[in-house]
This record gives sequence, C-alpha cells and structure tokens, in this order.
Amino acid sequence: MFKNYLLIIMIALTATGCSDKDPYEIMNNASNKFKVGWHKLDDSISGNPKPRYFHAMAKLSEGKALMFGGGNQLVDVELYDDTWLFEERDDNYYWKDVSNSNVLLPEKRWKHKMVNIGDGKVILFGGVNIEDQCLNDVWLYDLNNGWKELSGIENRPDQRCLFGFSRISEGKALLLGGYNTKKYERYDDSWIYNFLLNEWTELFIDFNKYDIDNNLISDCLHYGISDFNLSYLSDNVAFFYSGFTWINSNETEQTYYKDAWIFNNYEMKWNNIPITTDHPGPRQLYSSSYLGDGKTLLFAGVRVEIVGDVKSETYLSDSWIFNYHTKQWMRALFNDDTPCERFAHDTADFKKYSLVLFGGVDANRNTLNDTWIFTIP
Repeated sequence: MFKNYLLIIMIALTATGCSDKDPYEIMNNASNKFKVGWHKLDDSISGNPKPRYFHAMAKLSEGKALMFGGGNQLVDVELYDDTWLFEERDDNYYWKDVSNSNVLLPEKRWKHKMVNIGDGKVILFGGVNIEDQCLNDVWLYDLNNGWKELSGIENRPDQRCLFGFSRISEGKALLLGGYNTKKYERYDDSWIYNFLLNEWTELFIDFNKYDIDNNLISDCLHYGISDFNLSYLSDNVAFFYSGFTWINSNETEQTYYKDAWIFNNYEMKWNNIPITTDHPGPRQLYSSSYLGDGKTLLFAGVRVEIVGDVKSETYLSDSWIFNYHTKQWMRALFNDDTPCERFAHDTADFKKYSLVLFGGVDANRNTLNDTWIFTIP
C-alpha cells in the first residue's frame, strides 16, 4: 500500500452523505434546466448506488454515463464489480444497475480508470484487485452488448493504478503515469491505446517547459506521477493539473506538481502551461472532466503535507474551470450550494456543458453516495 497519504483512508469509513448541508430544492424536471453551478439530486429519485470511492466513471453517449467498481472500507476492504448507467430520461435523471446484463464482468477493483472512445463505447484499464495486486487488463463496454475483455494485446503498459486516462480522439485514449502497489513504483510513461487496432503504443516523450516562442526552458523529467486526472480538451489535445510524486526513488520525500500540462497528439509532446495568479493550487485525488468548447472542470481533492513526523491534511471542495483557448483558470462560484469536501470521487461529462459527480470520501472520512450535476450555459 502507499506509504503516506493512504493512511488517511485506511481507517473505518461509514456510509453516509455529507453532513452540515441543507438539501437543495432540486428541479427534477430537466426541461426546466438547472441554474449554473452544482445541484444535488434527490437520492430517492435518482436511486443511488452503494457508497464508494476510487470508482471510475465515463461518458457513454449523449445523456448517459457509465460507472464501474470502486470500494468501501467499513472494517475490511470491500470492492465492487457492479456496473451502473446514469441517464437523463423522460426529463429526469436516473441510476440503473446494468450488471445483470452481462455474464462476464471485469473482476472487482478500485483505482482503475475508464474513458469514452466514441460510438457508445467505454474502455476500462488497470486498477487494484482484492489481493492488492495491480492490473493491466483492457475491457470494452458497449451500450448494446455490455462488457467484453479485449485480449491478445502483447505490448501494453505495466500493471498500475491511480494513473491518468483520457480520450484523445475517436477510438484512441491517452494514458500517463500511475503507481504499482506491489513494486512501490511510480511511472512517468505515456501510452496511446488504439481501439480499432487493439494495440498500445508507448510514446517515449519527455516533460519539458517551453516559452511562448517554443524554446526549451528546462527539462522537467521526474521520478513518476500518480493520483491525478487527465482530461480531454479537444481532438488530439489532453490536459492534466498537479498530481503527487516522490522526489527520490526511496520515497522519503514527497512533492506536488503545481502547474498544468497539455498533450498535443500532432506534436507528440507535453507542453507546460505557466502558473497564473489564479489557479487551483496543489492537490491529489481530485476529479476533472470535459465541459465542452475547450473547457474542463477540476473539483475538490486532498492535499497531504508531511514535515518530519508531522502530517497535515487539507480537504478541498473548490471548483475550477480551465479554458484551453485562453490558457487561464477561473474559480467557479456560481451558487451557494456545492458538494462538500471530498477526494477519490469521480465525474463524467454525460452531455455537453454538464457533468455528473458521484461518491468519494469526505473530510470526516465517511464514504459518500451522493449524486450532483454541474452545469454551465
């Protein structure tokens, strides 16, 4: 297991919603359209799945999102292999358990990732099973046919969890970094998965900082990165912010990355986006999802600082929008009702300008099963 930050979740967790918040009077009729910002769905209407964290979510098709797996830890770790469909239907939002539609399912896991590759299809990769072993299997979920393992792939990324995974173009997904729980190894490699060819290609590219004239400023190779998210921004462009790593290979000194990076598939390189005055600040185990028009929403996470034998934890609930066209951050302060502090949750862009959030762990170390919608005009 991870040596430091996972101590914050390896204690008894209880299944509950966020406390100290008044319920928002939800407009369940989608035709009325929510106001801009966060809005909590009524649990009795949306039919929420079990509380969980370290699950994975991805857009399936317009108005639909898929969720698989994750876990909970009340006394012993409990992992799930259930599959849930979130959809907007008849002017309402619903969760539907579609696990029984498949005889064959991916094994129980958490800390995996999923990505939409178009045409009602989602790819699942990696994660950690109940034996605390990292995985590198590849599964396809098809809206019409359910789950199918994609076998016969000889060259593929090592077993890992807590990596970045994002759609990069139709039928292709980008993978970056991650962690192996048995090897205690963090990765800094980049891979592209091609669904049509059913093959992985390692990119062998570095993290370098360039100025506005594309001149190299500095070499930013690092030991490895995990606990972050990749987001789709436009065709052949992906984005990530911050993340967690160790400064040295024996994992005695940690650090956070505090800047943003954009991958350009045409140039085949990672480009650094300089820090501006307004930015989210360092964090790990946050969520980020595409909102449309070159924008991505980053939400919440946790910041763990260890100085000597003293550990401090900051739980976050802020929302930030990154605009690819302007290369600027904007703090999202649209209404008074927002999800509480949390980490290890997930979000999915189930339709343009809207995303859905589910679960995670709150500041009281409770496992959550609340569902929220975020909308911009």
